[in-house]
Amino acid sequence: MDLECVEHLEEQVAELKMQNELINNMLVNLINKLDQLMALPVHQPNSSTVLVQKTSHVKLSPPQEFSGDCMKGQVFLNSCELYLQLAPQQFALEHKKVSWAYSFMKSECVALFINYMLCSETLNNKVQYATWMEFQKVFQKEFCQKNETQLALAKFETLTY
Repeated sequence: MDLECVEHLEEQVAELKMQNELINNMLVNLINKLDQLMALPVHQPNSSTVLVQKTSHVKLSPPQEFSGDCMKGQVFLNSCELYLQLAPQQFALEHKKVSWAYSFMKSECVALFINYMLCSETLNNKVQYATWMEFQKVFQKEFCQKNETQLALAKFETLTY
């Protein structure tokens, strides 16, 4: 049963990767076409030509892959949060944010965690975390360093200037 579930999940992940690539390519093409249209002259009633300025597009850097290292857990969560804040239009549904974060959790112990989550979602036909906030709480409990503030302060106090 476990092998079937893993194979099923691997097929789904491969399909999602292909769909994601296609969508990304379509978006790049669409942005390029919009940029070309924005650069075309616009004719005003008084027949003077005005060029529409191109809008600059910020290329967002996705978070790095997360292996489960508790020393890097909060950093991963922060980079996910930053991306989500800068590109809210990419995540129409709240649970899609969680699925997106799953895609960066592929190796070592965190892969087992994700496997369990995805198997559970498949068996129950229900998402494990309906909101980003729910996922954050569990992630912090499982993958972030305990007493991170105290450790940071202790490290800061021991530094020599």
